[in-house]
Amino acid sequence: MAEYGFESKAADESKSGDGGLDRISKISHGLDDFYREHLHEFDPDEEENKLEYWEIFKEFEALFESYLEEFMEDQKLDRAEFREQLNEVAEGVSEIL
Repeated sequence: MAEYGFESKAADESKSGDGGLDRISKISHGLDDFYREHLHEFDPDEEENKLEYWEIFKEFEALFESYLEEFMEDQKLDRAEFREQLNEVAEGVSEIL
């Protein structure tokens, strides 16, 4: 997924003292690049979903999954631990609301 601006943690940290912020910036730019690349393929006036939309979604899903996997690896979390932490955050947010 390097074509969308995402590099490894080691590459990020070698460019700056704050690898976390660099990584977030790269993810943001990578998602923006993906959006810009595929924007022209969507017709807001079209009522039916085209088969191409599914293919684009699957590509996006793989891109996002790669970012998530890299994050969990950096944080030394497995999927169960990550899910548990997300649930704790969600519970905290729902208490505030």
